[in-house]
Amino acid sequence: MIKEMESDDGTHYSGGTIWDPEHDKTYKSKMELKGNELDVEGCVSIICSGEHWARVK
Repeated sequence: MIKEMESDDGTHYSGGTIWDPEHDKTYKSKMELKGNELDVEGCVSIICSGEHWARVK
């Protein structure tokens, strides 16, 4: 679940959080939209991890 993301310029989003239901943890998050692809990154302190999501047709 993604909450409170704000667009910086229509392709970059920040200021929100993302919840990982598998670990029941919430992380600070940022995202970047590249056409039909979305790069999502969540961070705790200085440690970050991300995923690459593709739009389904």
